[in-house]
Amino acid sequence: MGATEPLHPGPGSGGEGAERTAGREREGQETPWAGQVMGFAGQLKTWRKAAGHRRGRRVTQEECATAVGRSERWWRALERGDGRNRLDRAQCDSLAELLQLDRDEYIALLLYNNLTIAAADSGATADPRVRSGLRLLIDKQMPAPTYLCDAHWNIIGFNPAMAQWWPWVLEPGANLMRWALTSGEARVQYHDWERHAREYVRMLKFALARGSDSAELIELIGDVCKDEDVRGIWETTNELTENRDGHIFRMSIPAMDWE
Repeated sequence: MGATEPLHPGPGSGGEGAERTAGREREGQETPWAGQVMGFAGQLKTWRKAAGHRRGRRVTQEECATAVGRSERWWRALERGDGRNRLDRAQCDSLAELLQLDRDEYIALLLYNNLTIAAADSGATADPRVRSGLRLLIDKQMPAPTYLCDAHWNIIGFNPAMAQWWPWVLEPGANLMRWALTSGEARVQYHDWERHAREYVRMLKFALARGSDSAELIELIGDVCKDEDVRGIWETTNELTENRDGHIFRMSIPAMDWE
């Protein structure tokens, strides 16, 4: 993968969860897809109604069906919550144009249909290293939240589950270190935030030690150390850590009702 870091489960995932998922599949139980969990059918009706208000006339199911190149019967099944009916990216683009969806609504439309989200979709500059093969690999990790980051922990790709559980990855310029070390969200979600923060600081120090003293890394360290708590950890931590691969993160996640 060159300069990119390995694929990672989201910061709240671990091997145990993956094993439970595999078990469900072995038992023949289908894992719910994103639209079933988030109420895609209801959202479609809401968007269609809102588009009608904006246009000054009702947007029909027939128009939506035509926009995505399917029959009206197929569309009606989609609005009833038929999980077998999904939209591909081209269909999402056409539907977004018809319903005049804004950026956030368009991203939600992609997520509902289990389409891989890249940095370009969230408003950030597209990274040429996220080739179609890598995006497919990220998508294949579903339903496990998965992201791809570069050598400076910038988020350059993620799957729908990652965006559902941790919406901060949708923000332009999303960076794992900045979120984990400086956001109030991370301090609430991580169990024993300070212990995790020390591990992340050790990773930053390892990056410095191996000669990655790029302007971007120095800026990142400077940004996170503006936080008084992080600066204190930086000044009192001498150990180095290359990565946290295989580590189990204990977190309470809003998307999981704080379980």
